[in-house]
Amino acid sequence: MYLKTQQQMKDLFRDFAEGIESTQEIADKVDLTIPTELQLPKFPIPEESDATTLEDYLEELTMKGLMNAFLFSPMRSWTA
Repeated sequence: MYLKTQQQMKDLFRDFAEGIESTQEIADKVDLTIPTELQLPKFPIPEESDATTLEDYLEELTMKGLMNAFLFSPMRSWTA
């Protein structure tokens, strides 16, 4: 995430000084903390899966997808 510095914003909006002042007034009234750590949703492993970790479950899904895409595809013809 990249946020411009206060000086960069002033330079960018130098023709709109009242906008900068209004923005500063609003900023002074707001207590905001932007989290910097990555937050991901929790994905439960389905009960019918043999996986015990998310990594195992991802591997299981990947293998099933590969099997469907390459081995059981009706469009695929295998010749020896």
